[in-house]
Amino acid sequence: MRMCPSQANVRYNRPAKAYWKGEKPNFTLKVFVRLYQHDPKRCDHRTLHIKLKSRRGRYVSKGMGLVTVRMVTSWSPTPSYLAQLKSLSEKSGIKKGDYEEEEGLLHLYFDEFTTKVKRILVDVVQDQDLRVLKPKLADVRAVEYYETGVTTDQKYRIKTTCGREAKKPVTVKKKKPATKVTDQQTLSTGAETSSSNACPACIKTTKIPANFRSAVCNASAVYKAVAGRKGTRPIKLIQDLRPKKELVKLRKFVFYQLPSGCNCSLFSKDGGRRWVIIVTAMKVFGHDLILDRNSIIMKRSKRVEKEVRAAQETCPREEEE
Repeated sequence: MRMCPSQANVRYNRPAKAYWKGEKPNFTLKVFVRLYQHDPKRCDHRTLHIKLKSRRGRYVSKGMGLVTVRMVTSWSPTPSYLAQLKSLSEKSGIKKGDYEEEEGLLHLYFDEFTTKVKRILVDVVQDQDLRVLKPKLADVRAVEYYETGVTTDQKYRIKTTCGREAKKPVTVKKKKPATKVTDQQTLSTGAETSSSNACPACIKTTKIPANFRSAVCNASAVYKAVAGRKGTRPIKLIQDLRPKKELVKLRKFVFYQLPSGCNCSLFSKDGGRRWVIIVTAMKVFGHDLILDRNSIIMKRSKRVEKEVRAAQETCPREEEE
């Protein structure tokens, strides 16, 4: 009896981060654990900053993408974040989101993954009754929804600080009371006056504000910027100087939005072409940079950049690569 030859297509099921010699993953994925973007002093809250993109020239997205965030033990998305997922806007870039409470898995769906960096923020809170002092690593995984073999993941850990000596994420010198970026008193030196308290601090002098380092520590982004294209995108964001271990190159043209009734002459023709822009949350939606009362705009100089770097050495940060 003769047997007919047959052919089988086999896909090797390799574990995450196991690649053949010379092979690299199709995506670059980084996860950073930051202080809670809405209140840095909350020791039981954190904000995950996820950065994802396809490798240039290596892979072209073929459809919907999925990012799955596995939660660290005792941590889960905040109720406000889950409520936000139910009313998503196009600016967020997320098409759909859902959370499996029993499994501790947050699923975020996207139209596609491209070479343009996607920046995803996830607010999480710790259950104090279930907290673990030394929790195991969790992971974030990016995968092509219809091509499950196209995937990569990144481990991360959230340190428990509540109830310990390091329970205060932000430390300030005893000489002055703790000040947040929202306190405009010391930042108002040299700043433009406005009838609205919703306006950002627009500092025209070259003097460094008294609480500049505190402002940098409370910020989630410190943008190094120059004048960009005329018209729709007048600002070019060159770098984010805030990350302590890595300078994030952006090279992104954006349009800035100020609250109604606010103005900053630094963005005018006579205001110069180089700025440092400090924000307390990642407020770049698409090509729009949202500036509010928690934002600071300053002329950029070597001295200002030096002060930012000096502030980094005094800012407690939690980062996982």
